[in-house]
Amino acid sequence: MVRVATDVGGTFTDSAVLDEHGHVSFEKAPSTPADYSQGIVDCLGRHDFGAEEISSMVHGSTVVINAVIQRRGAKTAFLTTDGFRDLLLIQRHNRPQIRNIRYRKPVPLVERALQLSVVERMNCDGEVLKPLDEDGVRAVGATLRDAGVEAVAVCFLHAYANAAHEERARELLREVHPSLEVVISSQVMREYREFERASSTVVNAFTRPVVTKYLDSLEGALAERGAAGELYVMNSSGGIMSPEQARWNPLQMMESGPAGGIMGAVELGRLIGIDDLVAFDMGGTTVKASLVRGGEPAVLREYEVPGHHPLMMSVLDIVELGAGGGSIAWVADDGTLKVGPRSAGSHPGPVCYQWGGQEPTLTDANVVLGRFNPANFWGGELQLDVEAAEAAIKRSIGDPLGLDVTAAAAGISEIAIASIRTAVRIVSVERGHDTSDFTLVAYGGSGPMFASRIARELGLRGVVVPFAAANFSAWGMLTADLRYDRSQTLVRATDQVDAGQLVDRFAVLERELDQLLEHDGVAPEDRSFARQLSMRYAGQEHTLEVPVGDEPERDALAEVVARFHELHEVAFKQSVPGEATEITRVGVTATGAMAKPRVRPLELTSGTAADALVGNRQVLLERDFELLPVYDRARLAVGAVVEGPAVVEEPTCTTLLQAGDHAVADRYGNLLIADGEVLPALLDRANSTEAAHA
Repeated sequence: MVRVATDVGGTFTDSAVLDEHGHVSFEKAPSTPADYSQGIVDCLGRHDFGAEEISSMVHGSTVVINAVIQRRGAKTAFLTTDGFRDLLLIQRHNRPQIRNIRYRKPVPLVERALQLSVVERMNCDGEVLKPLDEDGVRAVGATLRDAGVEAVAVCFLHAYANAAHEERARELLREVHPSLEVVISSQVMREYREFERASSTVVNAFTRPVVTKYLDSLEGALAERGAAGELYVMNSSGGIMSPEQARWNPLQMMESGPAGGIMGAVELGRLIGIDDLVAFDMGGTTVKASLVRGGEPAVLREYEVPGHHPLMMSVLDIVELGAGGGSIAWVADDGTLKVGPRSAGSHPGPVCYQWGGQEPTLTDANVVLGRFNPANFWGGELQLDVEAAEAAIKRSIGDPLGLDVTAAAAGISEIAIASIRTAVRIVSVERGHDTSDFTLVAYGGSGPMFASRIARELGLRGVVVPFAAANFSAWGMLTADLRYDRSQTLVRATDQVDAGQLVDRFAVLERELDQLLEHDGVAPEDRSFARQLSMRYAGQEHTLEVPVGDEPERDALAEVVARFHELHEVAFKQSVPGEATEITRVGVTATGAMAKPRVRPLELTSGTAADALVGNRQVLLERDFELLPVYDRARLAVGAVVEGPAVVEEPTCTTLLQAGDHAVADRYGNLLIADGEVLPALLDRANSTEAAHA
């Protein structure tokens, strides 16, 4: 039996398969946007096993974020408390782009005519001020039925404190319109902030039919081929969840694919003794960066789909920009060169793939600049057409800007590098961190090519290019545990809170989560629960997440407050011990431990970098072409040092070393890159952790 992980990207679908002997194999196939399940089946079909041998499969996908960005979801309505009908239009009064005089608020996913209200009212403690107008709800149901509405988001004022009106409204709407998908806010997020809660509920309603259809198609395609194992879905907070939970709360799939890579970077850091790192993922569509400190990834409580509304959810802190290998280069009306955010994807793909693409991409620029080997791309399965890439760049970029092909291709590359640098800088420097404390973990089909330069320019300690870097997000999914989060608003001054009330709130959430883990078949000894309080100084707007022990008694609360001051000092370089604090939320994270793939050390063999030398190639690094040595990564002996500038090739990605770089293969198949002074320390740390993981 085998465990499988699949990651659907914009250009390629990746897989990682763990067999019963602990061996992991990797494959890649073009993504199929018309039916992503076909690309998954194609990818798995390249492995040497039958579908009936799959014991479980973890899946990551961009289906939810794509549905929101492209506005291709269900026909959705919004129902709220009378007097708050325009909640989705008013949004917030802040101005995210203060220097953009043409800024317009995002257009809601629900058209104005389907933003409706009904008489009812709760106060913030859950007490009924106005009873629910049940006839009014029935009338709304009839309106939605006649309008052909597929889903409705119900978000009543203060429903986080008392869900009775929302639950009754759901019953009434289904009586009148039985096929209607009804999503109530109290089952999406039981927290205050009315607009964010409403926006989150709308996105859930808008995408639920899309996700249901997608997962039904995937499960059907696997079942047709005899697969009977459990299917899990990667969620945005770095864990996995059941398909039932994914259908019920598709919001948690928003960053499903990228989360796998980050959790893989966390596990890799534990393996080689690097706790502070920046996970850097560059695939065919986007570049993504996320910070890991002390071995723990950063998790946010708020998230915003680029160009869309803010959402309330647990999500890894990921900065994502449209600058992947398939990002299309184009000349704007003002004559400036742009790269992305549109991507050629797998259909029609970059011009050099010969799949029908006509617009030049970053991949086309890289092949023109000699960075990819045209005869050894995707392990030689795809022969790149350099002349076609040159012609496309000349036609679309060079001629309009008066540049030769080399200069145009170099310009495309430099603009993409600026986006990469921005993403990494945002999660590190702009979060107040000293980059010299961090190591860049670079993966994805394009990440290793730019990693060394980015690390140098931003002053990072070094670079780790993992084994199977192009499939690393899929491998990371195999390392993830089941994870579910639940929370409840509770606004209280810390010095006045009833510790017993906190215990009761935590207990309610833990019982709910324990039932989920039991339903997923997790043994009691593999279940764990972590409690948190959202806290702030009295009068502040935003909060910090503070971990809490098992019993928040009065004495323990004093320790929690002290911990809050410490975390505030770390986050903002200031704290005010003695200042009044308050709690705004209680939260619990449940984890169901899953078996993880073991990474076995490689056998030590004698050899030098010269043994892996396979030729030379003209490559443009920054300004001029240079004749660089090309090494086969698979033939690099453990401990063999490659000095830059040089190219290190493998079947599905290329690592580009800058002048002054030293790269060495460690005992786990990773490529460690740093200058001559730092590299020995990285290598010693990686090898010294061997005994703990053998």
